[in-house]
Amino acid sequence: MYNNKKVNKEFILDTVLNDGYKFRFVSKNFKEDRSIVLTAVQNYGLALEYTSEDLRADTEVVLAAVQQNGFAIHYASLELKNNKEIVLSAVQQDGMALEYVSSELRTNTDVVLAAVQQNGEALKFASPELKNNEKIVIDAVKQYGYALEYASDELKNNEKVVLAAVQQNGVALIFASPELKNNEKVVLAAVQQNEDALYCASPKLQNKKS
Repeated sequence: MYNNKKVNKEFILDTVLNDGYKFRFVSKNFKEDRSIVLTAVQNYGLALEYTSEDLRADTEVVLAAVQQNGFAIHYASLELKNNKEIVLSAVQQDGMALEYVSSELRTNTDVVLAAVQQNGEALKFASPELKNNEKIVIDAVKQYGYALEYASDELKNNEKVVLAAVQQNGVALIFASPELKNNEKVVLAAVQQNEDALYCASPKLQNKKS
């Protein structure tokens, strides 16, 4: 679309400045031009997908991309997926970007905490160790009650954790341990948030409330 020889760099810069998505249509030589790429990702982070391997390993370019759209980390080099500063920027922009970072950083407390505070569902991509971290799981379920699904079995049986989850979304009770589904304090909190949560309680407590 934009590979005509008469089209100059200034025109391309102006185009991607106004609409970074159009970067995907420019000719290969422009996709390897650092100034054009930087302008494009600042406007549309996912434009990182269409640039060269060298620029996907460029710290400044990738940082600009993930600050605009956290999911751009998916297209970064393996080295930069393991760069804590860049990864933090990505998950602070969109917690679900945690899916695409290095396995090492999915075990990092700072990174995972930032991710679940932005989007509790990101707990899904945390390491098993951090799914058993009370602080991280509580922050996750306070943001998104259903994140309780991804907590360790131990924390699904933790009254403090489950209370935090059901206070955000009563129906998150469905992911609690059988013991806590039979806990009057927990079930009451769940039902107060959403009366349909009663159907997630133990048969004993369902019969008691009916």
